[in-house]
Amino acid sequence: MALLAVILIYLLIDKGFGHYSSHIEHVPTISDLDGLVIAVKTTLKFHESRIRDIIDTWFQLAPNNIYFVTDTPDAKLNEITGGKLIVSDCSNGHTR
Repeated sequence: MALLAVILIYLLIDKGFGHYSSHIEHVPTISDLDGLVIAVKTTLKFHESRIRDIIDTWFQLAPNNIYFVTDTPDAKLNEITGGKLIVSDCSNGHTR
């Protein structure tokens, strides 16, 4: 998870987001994201709140690398993400 956070911070800085970009002289960038896959586990409860925040931020930077794994089909979310919604048998809790 920490590596994911570092990668996303680098991507945001590289795109000019945030006040930190003006204070950093050289930022390593990731030019090839083909090998990076980000899976976000969620439930229907968060499709309109937390997932919307991810779509408005991270997803704008790497739409081909982010997938949403959820417990309930959602045609609207699947359309917005370009088919990146995966419906699974996962429970809506943190248990197996």
